[in-house]
Amino acid sequence: SQRISELFASITEDNKNQFLKLWGKHKDKDEFWAYDTTSISSYSEQLRQIEYGHNKESDPLPQLNLAIVFGESSNLPFYYRKLSGNIPDSKTLSNLLADISRLGFNKVKFVMDRCFFSKVNISGLYEKHLKFLISAKISLSLIQKELETIYDNFCSYEHYIPEYELYTHTIRTTWNYKVDRPYKKDSIKRAKRVYIHYYYNIEKSAYEEKAFDKKLIKMREELLEDRAVKGHQSFYDRYFIVKNIMAYWLGICKFFIHITKNRYKHIIWQSPQIRRIFSINFHLFNFTKFNLYLISQTQRQTQSIKTWT
Repeated sequence: SQRISELFASITEDNKNQFLKLWGKHKDKDEFWAYDTTSISSYSEQLRQIEYGHNKESDPLPQLNLAIVFGESSNLPFYYRKLSGNIPDSKTLSNLLADISRLGFNKVKFVMDRCFFSKVNISGLYEKHLKFLISAKISLSLIQKELETIYDNFCSYEHYIPEYELYTHTIRTTWNYKVDRPYKKDSIKRAKRVYIHYYYNIEKSAYEEKAFDKKLIKMREELLEDRAVKGHQSFYDRYFIVKNIMAYWLGICKFFIHITKNRYKHIIWQSPQIRRIFSINFHLFNFTKFNLYLISQTQRQTQSIKTWT
């Protein structure tokens, strides 16, 4: 109703901060605070913070982002902030760190998803002397570097946890970062210890590898049968190399072969744009065996698709 709108409009930013300061005293001493964001789609053309951005529900609408902190054991919300809809998740943490200092929250332990992982964010958490647990992508250079040292013995029985059916390893390493000091017009380097916890589910890995192989075969068949799907192009580009092999051989042997409608052998030529079938008669030039590598280079193998003599 209009009265409720008027009531909400009367609440100032100072009122909100004062409430959050008092509310924060209700947190459990040793609980983790879970931080995440969500998006709220809107048709409004009047709200200032409504912008187009990465919509988690895939709604084709502008949105408002909402950042929120919940207590792990108390199940209470201790912080929220409205953000413009075009701000990515990784950029929202700077607002949280600034607000944490202003609200006087200390000895806080955060849990965050990997979308918040960045060098700037991790360094900022260290500078605020906050404890944290954050998920990280396996593709990160730091994660890959430390994983190489334990990879060969990862699935040994002493690292298996029956309760969770996982293999685990913990590595202690160093987080190096730089802090700018505007008041001195310089910067200093700092190093903090950091623990990387690795978890491996062998059953899930086997399932995902099998599913990936099935998908790889399906995508290869699409290329071989000239049924390429536009939406699969990024997958083709990542896992397949389509080589125009026949163009090379036709260029070299153009004086020795000619196109004919009889006495022919089929050669399949696959290029990124089109698949062509050449019916050619080898003339004057005697090939004993010819291998056409049609592309199927994955991280594991390159397959010979067509071979004939």
